[in-house]
Amino acid sequence: MTLHLRVMRRLSLTVARMDHRDNISPRGPDAVVVFGVSLDGRTGSDLVFGGPGMGRKRFDEMSCAIAQTLNQVGDWWTLLIVRDAMKGARRFSDFHESTGIAKNILTDRLNKLVENGIMMREEVGVRGQRQEYVLTERGEALFPILMAMQQWGDKWVYGEDGLPLEVYDARTGEQLAPISVANQSGEEVTHRDIAGRDPRNSSIREAG
Repeated sequence: MTLHLRVMRRLSLTVARMDHRDNISPRGPDAVVVFGVSLDGRTGSDLVFGGPGMGRKRFDEMSCAIAQTLNQVGDWWTLLIVRDAMKGARRFSDFHESTGIAKNILTDRLNKLVENGIMMREEVGVRGQRQEYVLTERGEALFPILMAMQQWGDKWVYGEDGLPLEVYDARTGEQLAPISVANQSGEEVTHRDIAGRDPRNSSIREAG
């Protein structure tokens, strides 16, 4: 399925605005809110962890899929690189021109994306003298996350009257439906409806 993604400049601005305050939360600059973390044995969406001077860090010790995903794609610029790869960028120069990221940082982010299995290098040209970067299946699976960020930015950053461009299905010309989360019965759920449980047993603990 190919969706025509016109240059998603507003997603760049959304992420850029988040970058400089990525540790700020309603509970203060040192609080990190994570769903489903079980550092102290609790589960659900009610866990808030923080401490003085936490700053930017890795989340290797957190038993949480969200935290571990941030380890791989939560660093500055990474999702913009993935975004551009979904738009067709393949060469180092493509990513550099689109994002304006410093070359040393771009090299680091591309290397990490390859190490994490999100992108892969392909040797092209005569005797493989040039490398291109393509998304793996794991990387392609980030598409709904980018579209959720796109729609969040449309609504909460720009508003209906300020959208700089529109993303649509190139096959039909239709706008994309709002992204939501549903249970297996198709009923929409919010963070207030979810609970966490240990997959090794059947006990359920309500979130909150």
